[in-house]
Amino acid sequence: CGGLYCDPSIIPHEANYFYMAWFVLSHIRAKIGSSMIIHRGYSCPRWNKHVGGRKRSYHTLPDNPTAFHPCAVDFRFNHDKDLVQDIVLDLCNRNKIGYHLYSNWKGWFIHLDFRNWKGVWK
Repeated sequence: CGGLYCDPSIIPHEANYFYMAWFVLSHIRAKIGSSMIIHRGYSCPRWNKHVGGRKRSYHTLPDNPTAFHPCAVDFRFNHDKDLVQDIVLDLCNRNKIGYHLYSNWKGWFIHLDFRNWKGVWK
């Protein structure tokens, strides 16, 4: 979108996104046994605002792009929502991962983020 953090030389908290992809999402994917659809990972502040994200979203970088900041991902599977939710909640309960299930007439997706505490809201 041409926003401040859309510069490809700035890698958004790369280590956190690597950990999220390798240890969290791949674990969930292996338990489900199929591929997932990722709706959103990192977003620059301009795009975050465009899609209706919160001002201090875990999908964006902090004001200082070199500071530690949690990361977030929104995803879904083409499987039974309850099965996916059970697997994800089990993982969240054993780690410091925030969780929210978004569901409306269009469908559903799960939001996960890294934080310093367990955060599950519905």
